[in-house]
Formats: sequence, C-alpha cells, structure tokens
Amino acid sequence: MRSARLNLPGIDRLAGSTVPALIFFAHSTSVHNETGVRSGWANPPLSDHGRTQAETLGQLLGAVEFTRVYSSDLLRARQTAALAFPDCDRRNHPDLREMHYGELTGMPDAHFPPDQHGCITTRFAGGECCLDVEYRVRRFLT
Repeated sequence: MRSARLNLPGIDRLAGSTVPALIFFAHSTSVHNETGVRSGWANPPLSDHGRTQAETLGQLLGAVEFTRVYSSDLLRARQTAALAFPDCDRRNHPDLREMHYGELTGMPDAHFPPDQHGCITTRFAGGECCLDVEYRVRRFLT
C-alpha cells in the first residue's frame, strides 16, 4: 500500500496537542453515491470503496488523538466513524444529518433542479434548505 498524507493545513499541529479542535469530515462513499443517487435522509450503507476510504482516513489520522467522534445517526456516517476511528468514543446525533431532500430523497441527480444555489433559501418539497441544515448544526454545537 502506498503511503499517503492528508493535506489539511495545520493538522500536524494537532498531533500531541491538548488544545480542543473541531474537524469536519464527510461520510465515505455510499452505495447511493456510486449510482448517482442523492440519499439525503435515506439510509444506504457504505460501498466497498467507501469502507476502504474510511479505513484509509483512520490511517492518515493515526497520529492525531481524538477524544470523541460525532456523526449523524445515518448508517453511512456511523460506519465511516466506526471504521476510521474504531477506538474512539463515538456518538451520533440526528442534527448532524445531511440535507433532507423531502420528496426527492433517494432520487437520481437528474431529478434535482439545475440551479445548485436555489436550495440555499428554498426548501425542497417536504424537505429542507441549506439554512435549515445550518440551524440544525448550530443547535448541535451549542
């Protein structure tokens, strides 16, 4: 296996540090991601490739000691956390879920509006907009 280096500015300073840090990672590739489906609040598992990505993430961050790892309560996020950080205290919370696409949950990319910026303030039918996601994450962090 080829060695890799995670390109995160300042990550080296975290190794051995006692200063609290908050780092965000997206879940690894799910079976929906591989087929061009937007999951939203659907609950697909990681694909084989996603499982490898999560394990690699853990290896790349091996020098950093995490006290706790939070993820959404959706399966792909919990699997990513478990594979990347098997020895950490892991907790999940629904406020950390990705955007709820409402009626478009689990639909292929082609069903989504071409205007990628419209969802910032306009909710998907039966779902959320980006500002709703921001509210949930802020609620979790406070």
